Amino acid sequence: MKDLNSDHLVIDLGANRGRVSECLALRGAKVISFEPNEEAFARLLKISENYQNIYARNEAAGTKNQLARLYLHSETADSDVDLTQASSLL
Repeated sequence: MKDLNSDHLVIDLGANRGRVSECLALRGAKVISFEPNEEAFARLLKISENYQNIYARNEAAGTKNQLARLYLHSETADSDVDLTQASSLL
């Protein structure tokens, strides 16, 4: 990461809350962040608003242009703990 600069493009798949995207943006790289989980995306969007080089997308990325089901952790609705990182398309 130390060699990243504004000439680099990084794609953050499953960006979640945007912590890695933010670290990459701080290095100057242009970052395209994909996050399909709406709760996590809302936090990612707040971070991206502070950087002109983070482009947040509320969608998944894959090899096919199709809809897919996002599976959430079974305790998501009943937990005070952030379980967004346990979301999966598989």
